Amino acid sequence: MRLLSALLAITAREALQVVAGGEQVPFTDRNNTEHVDTPLNVAIIGAGAAGSSSAYHLAQFAREADVPINITLFDRNPYIGGRSTTVNVYDDPAEPVELGASIFVEANQILLNATRAFNLSTTDDDDDDDHDNQDSIPGAALAIWDGKTFLYQQTTAKTWWETAKLLWKYGPLSPLRTHSLQKFTITAFLHLYSSPHFPFESLTSAAAEVGLLPAATNVSGEDYLRAHGVGEKFAREVVQAATRVNYAQNLRWIHGVEAMVCLAAEGAMAVKGGNWRVFDAMVGDAGAGRMLGWEVVGVEEGRGDGYTVRFREVGAAVDGSGEDSSLPSSSSSEVDDDDEESDSTQLQPQHQHHQSQDFDTIILAAPYQSLNLTLSPSTLLTHTPSPIPYVTLHVTLFTTPHLLSPTFFNLSPADGPAPKTILTTLPPHEEPGQGDESCGGPGFFSISLIRSLRNPGKGGQKEYLYKIFSPERVSGEFLSRILGVGEGQGEGEEVRLDDDDDERQEAEEEEGLNQGHITWLYRKLWHSYPYETPRDTFEPIRLSRGGSSGKGEEGGGGGSGGGSGSGIWYTGGMESFISTMETNALMGRNVARLVVDEWVAGLSERDGGLSFWGGRERK
Repeated sequence: MRLLSALLAITAREALQVVAGGEQVPFTDRNNTEHVDTPLNVAIIGAGAAGSSSAYHLAQFAREADVPINITLFDRNPYIGGRSTTVNVYDDPAEPVELGASIFVEANQILLNATRAFNLSTTDDDDDDDHDNQDSIPGAALAIWDGKTFLYQQTTAKTWWETAKLLWKYGPLSPLRTHSLQKFTITAFLHLYSSPHFPFESLTSAAAEVGLLPAATNVSGEDYLRAHGVGEKFAREVVQAATRVNYAQNLRWIHGVEAMVCLAAEGAMAVKGGNWRVFDAMVGDAGAGRMLGWEVVGVEEGRGDGYTVRFREVGAAVDGSGEDSSLPSSSSSEVDDDDEESDSTQLQPQHQHHQSQDFDTIILAAPYQSLNLTLSPSTLLTHTPSPIPYVTLHVTLFTTPHLLSPTFFNLSPADGPAPKTILTTLPPHEEPGQGDESCGGPGFFSISLIRSLRNPGKGGQKEYLYKIFSPERVSGEFLSRILGVGEGQGEGEEVRLDDDDDERQEAEEEEGLNQGHITWLYRKLWHSYPYETPRDTFEPIRLSRGGSSGKGEEGGGGGSGGGSGSGIWYTGGMESFISTMETNALMGRNVARLVVDEWVAGLSERDGGLSFWGGRERK
């Protein structure tokens, strides 16, 4: 997504055969007294950023410690990547486009280092360098719209003139103070990557130690900016446009840290072919067993300190493009998510009989409420994570030979095409809503021109690929109006996205497709990101210590009685702190470090004090 450069960054079927990216140590009898040869058996539930990073770093840290490990990755979806997934424009594998998480930035150390380690090519955003340069497409690069008028327009890419325009409109203090506050927030967060804060056994404590809690997490973005001297107009028009496009939330209802993260997009980039390729490469490098299309349905207390995991097959495996042969190939598609990590329409139910396997350690790398686990005993966890409320976001991708109509946005046709990327905020008289009422008057959160491309089905006709984020399903009429090919454009008309008449919607879309105004259409209903409301605590990282005698509170040492890396761990606390690919990857790395450290400490105790880490003290 093209951004406001001065401050605004907008961001198998495998039966029981496990497909692994490398050789693993065979499963070993848990009662084997030769513990040095007994691998730590780890189940990771969830193959998104957190789960993939957990696998990658578990294998890495175990190799460094020269200890054996077995990693099995489960996900009910048939692909790796979670919310980082692509679809193919025109059903052409050469034209992937991000459906979920679109970009990461140069401050994202884990993702950036992984792309280099795996020799993955990147672009400067979710565009593709092989396509026509956006600078050759007419229209301003970006604009902020309040439902009636454009409040700010960025004509070109970052130049001194664009910065001067920003400072002229809002004065120097608010932009500079916001920039300084964003830098402070990101710098403080980056302390979590290294000693003495890493690894952290409590996210709540770690956030407090680096100065972000309660100062920035227990206040709204609106109050956080006001307390640091940022003017209301700049906050509402510029910063709120960023929080809406990134998290579909207004500044009054999102905490200060997440508001600042929305502005951190220096060096924005994306992996060619899809960001899911980073996570797929991580899992491959870890040599983890891939149980894709297998749903974990229960966890039971096992022998000793371990657990028995019960699972069943629910679908066939595909790659992270999300393209499944079970889906019909057509120019118009619609896919709904039933929960945060599940895409039920992509899964073809198979046998319902359960399989089981014993593990020492379990990492829950998906929101707890989405897992629907049956626990035995019911008191298996010392803490049950609270449900995380998620935004319901409609993503609409479409191609068209038309650019956005200036008339829809109350511009004169003489002004040329509308801006290529349009972010929205609220007018000063409109109170910012929360939850389902977040969008308000503008009716959508953003419309972005992703790139131009050539339609092979239309003789190579030049077309434009757009992405819309909205709180409701956009109607065919709405699509016609923003392209200037329908009736009823102009000032004073209500923006209507959804129509209760499904047949009418389908007829409108079919008409648009038949007339060639819209040549490809794909819809996705995501539970895309959590509502990041102000808070002063985050979910524990450890939910169980393993074995009936080993349960205890979060944190603490290893060794016998449920230590030694065994237990049930949870990455989901990060979602309520900062929800990005990178931050979830960091939590996966953090859990991996804690697990391996405890495993090594347990071996050291049993070996009479032998240290694999040269006496390194863990926080």
